[in-house]
Amino acid sequence: MTYSFEEGEKTILGYKCKKAVGKLPDGTTYTVWYTPDLVPENRNFQYETRSLPGLTMEYEIENKNQKVTCTVSRISFSPVQASRFDLPKSGYRIMTYAESKGGK
Repeated sequence: MTYSFEEGEKTILGYKCKKAVGKLPDGTTYTVWYTPDLVPENRNFQYETRSLPGLTMEYEIENKNQKVTCTVSRISFSPVQASRFDLPKSGYRIMTYAESKGGK
């Protein structure tokens, strides 16, 4: 995926955002608004836009004459409790990929 940086600026949740246009291998393009004021520590947090120099705040793409726009609606700087990452002790089972698709 490649990005070109274009003129344009807008504010989302109080952050000044810059415009980039992403191009997919099939030629599809989409617009990304990112803020250089927030840079994720984990660059794979937003995998498709990890090469941009900031946090993606909005993206829009057109698909079959429909425009889809996703915009960040809230940012929390509160730490996440470590217990949220603990695996449950029961109530789940481990499956192979084939089992998850209905095969055996």
